[in-house]
Amino acid sequence: MAAIKRLAATYPMIKRDALMHETAACMSEHILQGRAAAEVIDKLEKLFQTHYDELCRQRSP
Repeated sequence: MAAIKRLAATYPMIKRDALMHETAACMSEHILQGRAAAEVIDKLEKLFQTHYDELCRQRSP
């Protein structure tokens, strides 16, 4: 959860509802399937970066 809060603070321009399903899936992988926290955090960082890149592409003229 701390990683999600940190990433949400780093990328406040990304709407949380756009990420909710994907972040929940990542957390499930960690909690229910036992995936290592470091792997999940890496995946979350890529997820936020991807959404940020897409937002920038949409806003560029």
